[in-house]
Amino acid sequence: MAIVCIEFEVKTVKLNERLISLRKDKRMSQQDLAEALNVSRQAVSKWEADQAVPGMDNLVELGRIFGVPVDAILRPDSRLPESESA
Repeated sequence: MAIVCIEFEVKTVKLNERLISLRKDKRMSQQDLAEALNVSRQAVSKWEADQAVPGMDNLVELGRIFGVPVDAILRPDSRLPESESA
């Protein structure tokens, strides 16, 4: 009897990667985003480094700033809406 091993990789986008992508798509620096949210640049840096997560109030505001629903930020399997320039 032969044993077959199949390997595959499932690519999921983590919260920190999603935040970096959304911020860069808006051409915002960490400082710009921090000022828009009234938090420190260090807080944004920690979110993006996966050392902390934004609170619910900040997640709602992030969705507003980026023009996406909160679940599009949180759920790794959700697709972001296509940008208008695409």
